[in-house]
Amino acid sequence: MKETIAELEEDISRRESAISDRTKKMRDLKTQWVNNLSGLVSRINTNFSSHFTSMGFAGEVALSTGAYEDDFENYGIKIRVKYRDNEPLQELTAHHQSGGERSVATALYMLALQELTTVPFRCVDEINQGLDERNERRVWDMILSA
Repeated sequence: MKETIAELEEDISRRESAISDRTKKMRDLKTQWVNNLSGLVSRINTNFSSHFTSMGFAGEVALSTGAYEDDFENYGIKIRVKYRDNEPLQELTAHHQSGGERSVATALYMLALQELTTVPFRCVDEINQGLDERNERRVWDMILSA
């Protein structure tokens, strides 16, 4: 009986050690992944903000981790923009910005991504939808110079 108890205690100890090792590996992998992802989003943000500034606007891209730190399914990108000096940065949604403003943000976001990846072409239908003539020309010039 004492041998059985000793064997079970040893087995429990081995399993707890294995769980501890796996938990540490998962934590290390998550930290590495989140750091790499945050670095990529930071590069996108730098490009995006620069494009927005060149047009006289303000914009930022940030990593959203959702309500819970380990809820990876709800990780995403938050884009916040400002088109007028007297307004704060607001999340890009169908409710806060006009269609033309959303088109500007979409085009500039794609340009920010393009500077990080190499692809032979991108296809976007009616990117100029809702843009006034002035902003359409400015976005077009930025696309051509990219």
